[in-house]
Amino acid sequence: MSLDDLVRPWVGIAKGHIETMKRMVSPPVTRMYPHEPAQLSPRWRGPLRLRGVMDHEPPPITDAPPLEFNDLMTELHEEQRIAPCQGGCPANVDARGQNALVAAGRYIEAYNIVRRRNVLPAVLGYVCNNPCEDVCRRSYLDDPIAIRQLHRACYEVYDREVRYPGHLASLVHRSEHVAIVGAGPAGLAAAYDLVQMGYRATIYEREQIAGGLLVTSVPLYRLDREVVTKEIADLAELGVEFKFGVTVGTDVTLDQLKVDHDAVIVAVGYSGGRVLPIPGHDAEGVWSAIDFLYEYCMGKNPKVGPEVVVIGGGDVGCDCSRSALRCGATSSVQAHVETREEMPGQAIEVSGAIEEGVILFSSWGPDEILVEGGKVVGVRLKKVLSRFDATGKWNLQYSGESTVIPCQTVVFAVGQSLQLDFLEGSGVEFDAVGRPICAQATGETAVPGVFLAGDLAMGPKTIIIAIGQAHEAAISAHRYIQDLDLDHDRPPPVHPPEYYLEKLYTSTPPDFEWFGPGGRRVHMPESEPQKRIRTGGQVELGWPKGDDHKEAIRCMRCQTQVCVACTMCARVCPDNCIDVQGYDTGYERRVERYDFVMEWCCFCGFCQDVCPTQTLSLSASFDYATRSRRELFYDREKMLREFSAPDELPNKDGLP
Repeated sequence: MSLDDLVRPWVGIAKGHIETMKRMVSPPVTRMYPHEPAQLSPRWRGPLRLRGVMDHEPPPITDAPPLEFNDLMTELHEEQRIAPCQGGCPANVDARGQNALVAAGRYIEAYNIVRRRNVLPAVLGYVCNNPCEDVCRRSYLDDPIAIRQLHRACYEVYDREVRYPGHLASLVHRSEHVAIVGAGPAGLAAAYDLVQMGYRATIYEREQIAGGLLVTSVPLYRLDREVVTKEIADLAELGVEFKFGVTVGTDVTLDQLKVDHDAVIVAVGYSGGRVLPIPGHDAEGVWSAIDFLYEYCMGKNPKVGPEVVVIGGGDVGCDCSRSALRCGATSSVQAHVETREEMPGQAIEVSGAIEEGVILFSSWGPDEILVEGGKVVGVRLKKVLSRFDATGKWNLQYSGESTVIPCQTVVFAVGQSLQLDFLEGSGVEFDAVGRPICAQATGETAVPGVFLAGDLAMGPKTIIIAIGQAHEAAISAHRYIQDLDLDHDRPPPVHPPEYYLEKLYTSTPPDFEWFGPGGRRVHMPESEPQKRIRTGGQVELGWPKGDDHKEAIRCMRCQTQVCVACTMCARVCPDNCIDVQGYDTGYERRVERYDFVMEWCCFCGFCQDVCPTQTLSLSASFDYATRSRRELFYDREKMLREFSAPDELPNKDGLP
């Protein structure tokens, strides 16, 4: 061995120690590896991970009793597992779970899972304004899932196969008793939650039928009354007691209810009509929308002239203009101050009115009702220039242009009013405009043991908003009875807007030859417009057999972290490094192959951004000190999360 061979290692060791000493006394710096095998993109967001597949995954269900539901929602919210449709629903109805169960042919389970949060699944299947569909991620790509109509499909199976008198057992097992004033949606929802908790619940209703404005103001062509009757009968079987023809304030006082019950929930809603105080408003032939629809819906055949003008552009205005045609009018005009595009009425209601022959006068407001001999002979309208001032405050401005429409009947669909004489002197406080004051989240009033539910707590809004708030009022009544703090450790309902994705296509949806499971939306057939006007029959006729399944399978199971092979990641990948292949089991779309070539990936993260289920994630969890990027190409087994297979899966025949 030469001297050089002996010295060289020690020289290397000495140099290493010297370099180490230099590093110890020098300031810290960041150095690039001098021999990096490949330059990473500046948009690096980490390697791709696939967190789940649909194989052996049961349908995602969000279900818990009333007192535990908000805690479950909070837990799922923290895990980012709440679907936009459920978070966007004021009552947090599990639309995703419904869709998955219907796709598996388990309609009865789907009906029950919806009823947990929506006390009247079928009723809302006919008349809900479906805010869940507005945020459905499928609508960002082609069409939203027909969640509302799937409620109706579940009801039809439940009604045919399960419902019979006495099929439900009473849930009441406590002695405490809660009085509920009003048998509308909010009162029914509060009563349902209370009997699930075991309480006795008695609803006091001034009409001879339960349902509130659902039966007194929603036209029959929109809502079959038999549907309402059957679902309310179910509540009676579960233990809800009804006392009809009882007017609180006349037949029984609120003070008496407080004495006879452990808590009182007032859920009467905005049941009074409104008429604008313009000249001629008190003439014969002028109606408020509430009064007109009450007469029509209760079979009292309101008399209208051959020409009718409805003032208002909302859903109620459309109900009135369409109902007028069914009452014998030959001409129905609907005038509203909004533009056609800004009409507050749902598109399905406005388009239905137009199909039936209603004439829209957009951007016209009422000026005067023309009267001869005490009767309406016409209405003068003014052209609207703008509705808001520069600060966004309501401030109608007119152009000076006017027009006269001959008519014999004018219906004002411009809002509703409260009828709360029975609360006078009760201790419940009112604001400057006469609305009762309460904590919106809990319904608590200034009177201990008295709570407000639905529209009284939230203002006149929608049926599903009233139901959502009624759940909270029921919890408040329980806490009051059990002497618990109304607010302490009480998670609020969760509405997670941070989960919502902006629409990828803001104008016309792309004409995909195939996108994900199911294809485009399955539209429910409707009756012929002129025929339904004559007969008063339903507008929506229900799906033919199998169409409900086709629609349910379109659901992409958002936020489940379970891949449904929708292929969106592959569609947006700029480097074409993702290949997804799925197969249709007959009730859902499953992943057959998922290939990711990391060698080609620029790590832009687009795939993660558009993944509706949030199955894809980018995380720097692998060592990249390798000689070749080709070694960063790994198969599906290395990308899967661990999971336990369920005991059984839905069968392919679609049977429960």
